[in-house]
Amino acid sequence: MFKQLELIYLVGTEQDLIGSRAADRNEQVFLYRIKLQPLAARLLFLVPLERTNQLHYQPEFYHLLKNSCTVNIVRHANTIGREGPWDLRHLLNGWVDRYLYDVGVLYNQTPFEELRDRSNITQTIKDAYGKPDFSDLTRAGLPRPPPPVSLPPLPPATTARHYRPTAPPGPTPDNTYAAPDYLYFRPLPSHDTG
Repeated sequence: MFKQLELIYLVGTEQDLIGSRAADRNEQVFLYRIKLQPLAARLLFLVPLERTNQLHYQPEFYHLLKNSCTVNIVRHANTIGREGPWDLRHLLNGWVDRYLYDVGVLYNQTPFEELRDRSNITQTIKDAYGKPDFSDLTRAGLPRPPPPVSLPPLPPATTARHYRPTAPPGPTPDNTYAAPDYLYFRPLPSHDTG
């Protein structure tokens, strides 16, 4: 809980990180479509990468209340402009999906319980695990993402709060960027309703 484990960020393929949760560890996995502007999505990808590099040079300890997975995701979101008060569900990762629904981050045209049921992709992951089209198969029954949008490269000094990337990536060859439009979530076992 306190100063026993070094904080790390795991980087891997979608199939390695998410697929192993459902297929190997038999954990439930939910996939939600999120509302996020393309630049914010890009920054929400870059900020944790920058943090990963910082941890290489200045290691920190994991702390259940101050330096955990969910708390750090909230910090990253704050860095790119999230505003709002602290919420107890920031500490209870089994309730993060409900929090995101309540604050309007998830597309929420349906009641939460219905959205949660439709977003459970555990069996889909098990069926798709190990296949080359894993990403497409896991999204097969979910709402289609919006089409890619044109996005200019990041300026050398981004003004999203205090974040300034050290080496922003250039645009893709066709100058498009498809924003990540889904957020993975794994609830705590006690939060699973079966």
